[in-house]
Amino acid sequence: DDDASFVESLARAAPWEGGALGGKSRAYFAKTSDDRFIVKEVSRAERNAFLDHGVGFAYFAYVESRLEDEDGVSGTCLAKILGMYQVATRSPMESTGRTGEEISRGDGGDGGGGG
Repeated sequence: DDDASFVESLARAAPWEGGALGGKSRAYFAKTSDDRFIVKEVSRAERNAFLDHGVGFAYFAYVESRLEDEDGVSGTCLAKILGMYQVATRSPMESTGRTGEEISRGDGGDGGGGG
């Protein structure tokens, strides 16, 4: 089942050591142990912009317009966002993350991150 596989993969995410450094926002990044997905923590402002101010709608409309052709060629270099999830713990800490596919480049692999 694809949903169970997705959840199982995310459950095995760990901090991405040596990978993304978080840029200006110093965001937290994690990578699943099967190298299928990357998780990025987003700030409240980024989440609100994406969900409330049309950024998310514009992103999905653009990506849909650039879907892969029959040869598997994509017309964009944007990461594929698979969802935005809010995770709460039993402690007062709360975090929102965005999940995307792992992207490989020039390693002779399948180019899709092993998934």
